[in-house]
Amino acid sequence: MSSAVQTNFRGVRALLIQPHDVNHETLKRTLERLGVTVIDHDSASSQDRIFDIVFFDADVGCIDLGGGIPHVALVGLEAPSRLIKVARQRCVAHLMKPVRSNGVFTALLIAFNEQVSRDRDIEERDQLLRRAKGRRAVFKAVLHLMQQEQIDDDEAYRRLRMGSMRLRISVEEFAANFLAARSSPVPPANQAQYGRERN
Repeated sequence: MSSAVQTNFRGVRALLIQPHDVNHETLKRTLERLGVTVIDHDSASSQDRIFDIVFFDADVGCIDLGGGIPHVALVGLEAPSRLIKVARQRCVAHLMKPVRSNGVFTALLIAFNEQVSRDRDIEERDQLLRRAKGRRAVFKAVLHLMQQEQIDDDEAYRRLRMGSMRLRISVEEFAANFLAARSSPVPPANQAQYGRERN
């Protein structure tokens, strides 16, 4: 299921890192017409350190203000070495100089929506990694129960699943807790919650 495309940028805070020239004035004026709050890098106060998007002059130099914030490069010289730096920074959009008002909205739309897509991809990747790690924990816990209790894999998994349902957590989390409890001393009274019960 595809997510909604953001087309309204009122209230967005944009940080501009560029010389105060005609490109700066055109970009600032156009952004403000779109309802964007513009913050100049050289005059930003401490409360202006919160922003949603960054526009920077790639001819002056690349800048990385952290992941999760879309970066838009202003490009004037199409020298391969300079464009490689921009590409490596993984900018989500660009504007060619001289900056014109009719390209700014397009850059905003592409930048914000591409960043959302990238963030979603990262979250999905992290979920897959957590799931894979959780499956390893379940596998290890099943083997441990099979060896310790002399039961088959179905019964071992059933005990893990029943324990996770009782505590209202995932079987992966329960298995990780089970293994952690086995790696350090656990009071006998707590053993039942990690699958020792027969029923």
